[in-house]
Amino acid sequence: MGQGMMGIGGFFEKDYSKDSKSIEILRAGFEKGLTFVDTAEIYGAGHSEEILGIAVKDCRSKIQIGTKFSPENSSPQLMIEACKHSLEHLNTDYIDLYQTHWPNNRIPFESTIDGFNQLLEEGLIKYVGLSNATLSQIIIAKKKLPEGRFVSLQQAFNLADRFAEQNFLPACQKEERIMIAYSPLMEGKLVPNDERKSVLEHLANKLNITIPQMILSWLVSHKNVAIIPKVSTERHMLSNIESLQYEMSEDLYAQIDKLYKVQIENIPPSLIKAANTDDRKVYKTVDEAIANKNNMSPSPLDLSEDFLKGELFRPIKVSHSITKKAYLLIEGRLRYWAWVIAFKGEKEVPCIIV
Repeated sequence: MGQGMMGIGGFFEKDYSKDSKSIEILRAGFEKGLTFVDTAEIYGAGHSEEILGIAVKDCRSKIQIGTKFSPENSSPQLMIEACKHSLEHLNTDYIDLYQTHWPNNRIPFESTIDGFNQLLEEGLIKYVGLSNATLSQIIIAKKKLPEGRFVSLQQAFNLADRFAEQNFLPACQKEERIMIAYSPLMEGKLVPNDERKSVLEHLANKLNITIPQMILSWLVSHKNVAIIPKVSTERHMLSNIESLQYEMSEDLYAQIDKLYKVQIENIPPSLIKAANTDDRKVYKTVDEAIANKNNMSPSPLDLSEDFLKGELFRPIKVSHSITKKAYLLIEGRLRYWAWVIAFKGEKEVPCIIV
């Protein structure tokens, strides 16, 4: 288990309001053995990295820092510049795990690997990881990175999103890489609010553990999985750590596995509406998505090319609207519009209803 920093220091803009508390929690985690921390240059417009840099000031050699560069910085030159900016924010002279954040179809991935190799040669990074990677990128990375330097894949993995189990986790287990599972608790939602939740509550109460502890225990029972939950209080962090001390029985694992076996439904795009959100920009029409005025990267248009090439599509998440005559798009906004663009709105979208 490590510590995830999405939202710490702000989401996409700097937020200084909780700096002292965030540093305090990070350091408390270090003392409890949570010495891997994952952040990104985009989190808090760089402020997340700055917070981490302060937190590790007196213990840098004992902490493993993972950060990610944004898709627009995937060319070697921009990637190296981004790395140096991250080093400044982190107040360190090396990054333990440097990772892509999202694919960028406009830049050949071979050139991104060239950037990784230059950073490795200069000693600015120690290891390489791919986040939200495509299968073709993984193949290229295995061929072109030095032996032993490509060590991790990062994917969403929780009870409601088990897409990683299809290909990514088996590949990590076979090739002895770590799969870093982000959003292990569905960003605090834990599980879909349906009839299965009461069953999970019953199992947790019977064992005198909490639902979050049960979920985290289930996740780490998978070989080669590391989880990076974000915590806002030290109490939550200690509760998460306790989940590692619980050894899940094969019977309980099987019950949870069966209970939350993902059921993917194909839904016409016309029945899916973009949900309002306070913290993220949302396109509401295909024309807006194609124009990409918010400069999202990868853009829906770029991402659509992956789907036309046959790259894996991670199902989006939707919920029923109040009238239940439509579905609200709650996760996977870029993927949704990319799918609509790729197939001209004529092909049903693979969805998970939560």
